[in-house]
Amino acid sequence: MPEDYVDISLVLARRVLLIWQILICIGDHRISVSESQLASMSSLQLTDLKEPLEIIRLYCEDHNLPPLTSLVHEDFKGLRIIVGEEHEIMKSAREYNWFSLTPPESFDFEQYL
Repeated sequence: MPEDYVDISLVLARRVLLIWQILICIGDHRISVSESQLASMSSLQLTDLKEPLEIIRLYCEDHNLPPLTSLVHEDFKGLRIIVGEEHEIMKSAREYNWFSLTPPESFDFEQYL
């Protein structure tokens, strides 16, 4: 293998884990963030968030967890009011005790890559 070889799936799995860790802290603080804020927090480009967020969504779904990705919203200007089912979904992710889980490791996300 060349010296400069980079395993793309490993890079992606590590990005997923990084975003997971940020999102559980966001949930613990009972807040939500925009995609741009999450990109800034993770030192990733906005375009690099889509795939990791989808993997986290699938992981939560497969493990019967509240949708952690519901804490991330699109960038917008002005006041955003969340009501109804979307509010309840976000509330469940905010109120879940994420730190009670055994923390996933990057290899836990590999099946979704």
